[in-house]
Amino acid sequence: MAIQRPLTFQSDADSSGKQGMREMTDSEMGLLRYNLAVAYGDSLNSGIGSVGAIATGTGKADIFSPIGDGVIDTKRNFVEATNTAGGSEAEDYPAYPTVTTSVISTTRWQQNFDSVTYPTNATMDADSYLYYTDNAYDFRYLSLEADFVSTIISDTISDMRTGHGVGTYYVAAAEPFFLGAGTWTNKGTVMTDTTYDAGSTSYQLYLKRSLTDASSYSNSSKPMYRWVTSGANQGFNEIDIGTSGNLIQNILLPILRRNCSGSGQLQYQVSASSTGLARGSCIDKRQEGYTESRTYSHPLYYSRRTPSGPTSSITQYHLNLT
Repeated sequence: MAIQRPLTFQSDADSSGKQGMREMTDSEMGLLRYNLAVAYGDSLNSGIGSVGAIATGTGKADIFSPIGDGVIDTKRNFVEATNTAGGSEAEDYPAYPTVTTSVISTTRWQQNFDSVTYPTNATMDADSYLYYTDNAYDFRYLSLEADFVSTIISDTISDMRTGHGVGTYYVAAAEPFFLGAGTWTNKGTVMTDTTYDAGSTSYQLYLKRSLTDASSYSNSSKPMYRWVTSGANQGFNEIDIGTSGNLIQNILLPILRRNCSGSGQLQYQVSASSTGLARGSCIDKRQEGYTESRTYSHPLYYSRRTPSGPTSSITQYHLNLT
């Protein structure tokens, strides 16, 4: 595993007096990493069929802890007990019944970790970037997965986890503001917390697609180059590092998908405890108080307990990047 940075061209002498072909700095690769994160988010937007995507349901890897369980919505029930007038029991109101709780829904969570094929040698020859081998006049196209990971993928994942957050999910009752202003796509309701008569709260899964202001990445960018051996464009040619360019779509995005699972990567867990990097939560709330009442309606005596009052938080379910 080695860091093999792309080549760029320094047209004017830099602070050290160097000019001509040179390796890009980490900051100069910022736009490439940002565009890769945007491309990954674009792919996740197509749904659970895309590697790395999360959703509620089953069919892919279970990411709720403990495995097999899920996010539970509960609420208190209205309960009543009765005595019959003129019956064998004393003609009086019965004791108040025990308050009960119902499970309204249980929601499972999943993430797609399907296998991803590594780009072919032909793809590498057609779409990879040149790097310098440290031997005189020896330039090659990068092709080793470990080198891509150490040079680009690991830093991209770090940016996504703790830098700009693009290409990652968040759970909230309203569009979040997280790791800078950006564009979020609502991927739908993942839980609706219900109560007896204190209303309900719907929690949504949001996917961050881009930053509102990405100038910190675009301003530091430099062009990358390939070598064309024939035709009108023979020689060094600039590489398209846009989200739809061949370098990202055919090489970097598949490698990112191949490395999205595992601790410190882009793998999620839903749990009643907060571990790793927090990406929002949803809360099961209930009205734990109740109002007691008694009434007679021939031929029955009724003793009733009706849930009432403010809500209490029962269980908070966290979405975590592990």
